[in-house]
Amino acid sequence: MLLLLAGFALAQATVASPPQADARPPEAAPPTISAESVELSRLDVSEPRVFIGVGEIHGTAEAPAVVEALAKKLKASGYSVVLYLEEPRERSPFFQYRDGTRAARALAQSPFWSDSFQDGRRGLANACVRWRLRPSKSGIEFVQVDPGVFDATRGYAMAKRIAEDLGNRRGRRVAGIFWAGNAHVLDGPPALPPPAFRTAAMALPTFRSITLDIYPARGSSYRCLREGCGNHPVPALATARPGLARGNTSAWSFVIDRATPQYPAVSYLKSGSNLQAVCEAQGFGRGGPAR
Repeated sequence: MLLLLAGFALAQATVASPPQADARPPEAAPPTISAESVELSRLDVSEPRVFIGVGEIHGTAEAPAVVEALAKKLKASGYSVVLYLEEPRERSPFFQYRDGTRAARALAQSPFWSDSFQDGRRGLANACVRWRLRPSKSGIEFVQVDPGVFDATRGYAMAKRIAEDLGNRRGRRVAGIFWAGNAHVLDGPPALPPPAFRTAAMALPTFRSITLDIYPARGSSYRCLREGCGNHPVPALATARPGLARGNTSAWSFVIDRATPQYPAVSYLKSGSNLQAVCEAQGFGRGGPAR
């Protein structure tokens, strides 16, 4: 509950009007974990149809590694995996390309990724995970579910898109992962409407629903708050033990010992950039199998 309320408070602090992000990123510290180092073996998922909501504080370089490890774990377990992304639909998303140079060009031209409102969803670590998990390479499907509007209907619109898509999936083993800010995944105060994940889960009765709260015990993330865009410290959790922990059979958390900020992906791109090379140069390498 402590993780949930702290994360929810941070999510609620996000500004409504877009401030300007820095044009060039400062020197970034390497991420403290990778998909290869994330240990998720205790997260036992065996049901044929599962729906997992992964909530994060936007803007850390480490949360995407946990998502990558989870997606690979499910794929290796024989699931058809669909990753639902908190971003608007695009006709030609960068992750559809096999060539890193074409992918970098599409990323730089994307209205979503180049938006001045750099709220942490558009960071380089996020882009690199999408690139490594691109459908043509991993067999994992991506579905963009954000309606692109910031009003009271946003959560319901995301839930509706997820439920309609995942509910119509056929196959022996199907897993849907909704990767979003924790305000859209974790239950908040009773007076507020249910988050998008809960709304979608209620419309998917044949799926086992699980939440995974990714939360840093210390460190900072790059996101836009009322005071502007930049590095913002996360509330410290002095007693939290790093790694995977289970609250109950349907609620898990993954505590990052120390979070480092991920900066806007487009700020690393120049004419002729290759996304694969950029990811590797910044410490977001090729990735590998999760344990």
